[in-house]
Amino acid sequence: MKRRGLCFALVVFALAAFLIGCGGSDSQPLSKAQFEKRAKALCEKRSQQYYEEALAASRKMAQDGRTVSLADEAKILANTVVPGMESKMEAVRELEPPAVDAAQVDRILDAIEVVVAQAKADPKLFIHRQVYFKRPFHHANELAKGYGLSKCARA
Repeated sequence: MKRRGLCFALVVFALAAFLIGCGGSDSQPLSKAQFEKRAKALCEKRSQQYYEEALAASRKMAQDGRTVSLADEAKILANTVVPGMESKMEAVRELEPPAVDAAQVDRILDAIEVVVAQAKADPKLFIHRQVYFKRPFHHANELAKGYGLSKCARA
């Protein structure tokens, strides 16, 4: 009986030590390198997801014998890319950058979100700007490149 109690105490102690060791990371801001690495990976993963969804929607239209029109492209943009970009920005905002960089990261994300809001408000105009090299993400991308987050500032 004493042996079972000792084993139980050791298991509880080991579990408590594990939980204490794992609990501190959520309250600690990330280093710049950690933040960049996580944000880049997150942006790449989320971008790939909505690129694939948009491509699949476009291919489905083409397989149905339709020519993909500007209206179709706008619908694809509104239904896949815009929600994907919004989700990506929400996820990046959930990461905690170093306190010294928080304002800079907020400016980057704000600039990206402005462009996403424009795409959401008028998908056809956004596509027109992209096609005719108006570069709607230029400002956001310049800010992001300066911090190392250019993967996040792309549609």
